[in-house]
Amino acid sequence: PIPLPTATYTHTPTPEMAQPQAHQLLGRPFDDEHGNEPSRHYPYGSTAGGKYRVHRGADFPNPSGAPVLAAARGRVIVAGTDRRVVFGERVGFYGNVVIVQLEQTHRGQKIYVLYGHLSNVHVQFLQEVDEGDLIGEVGMTGVAIGPHLHLEVRVGQNSYEHTRNPELWLRPLPEKGTVAGLLVDAQGQPIPGNALTFYRSETPDRRWQDAATYPLS
Repeated sequence: PIPLPTATYTHTPTPEMAQPQAHQLLGRPFDDEHGNEPSRHYPYGSTAGGKYRVHRGADFPNPSGAPVLAAARGRVIVAGTDRRVVFGERVGFYGNVVIVQLEQTHRGQKIYVLYGHLSNVHVQFLQEVDEGDLIGEVGMTGVAIGPHLHLEVRVGQNSYEHTRNPELWLRPLPEKGTVAGLLVDAQGQPIPGNALTFYRSETPDRRWQDAATYPLS
């Protein structure tokens, strides 16, 4: 039999700190009394170990009825149910949904922020909203397991195929930051679906967080 190659694990030094990037223009969708960190169970690009479809957004678990706030200034272009119009994978996918086209653009492209699975919607079509305005309430309408907000960022077009990782567009919370990088093989090609483990520099012997690179599709 041909022996399998042995994996080599190495520690990568902590990256240098950088200032917030131009695309980190979104505030948090909840007030300080509610959870403002996305779930690590099913992050953007994940399949949760093959259990679900590739995730196109970030989930914020919170109690049903928790107020959902606008993450940036813009104009509401969708407000209501998706029972008859496809905004996700199919009709009824996000349930009660709000989509805001942001006033700001990125490299000349329009930006859209989608808020899905709402129990109630508190804005109307073409209404202008500012960051922090109430737009809806947490629910589990559409295809959802447990009450949470599905937050989605779309760039260039308001479509399911033009999503970006929302965590790279949110301004970091106080005393926190965002880790972003590219894992490549010896030929410089991205390695899809690879498990990653992060350690804090001050506690290098204690696992801090697990993640994975994006899958191929």
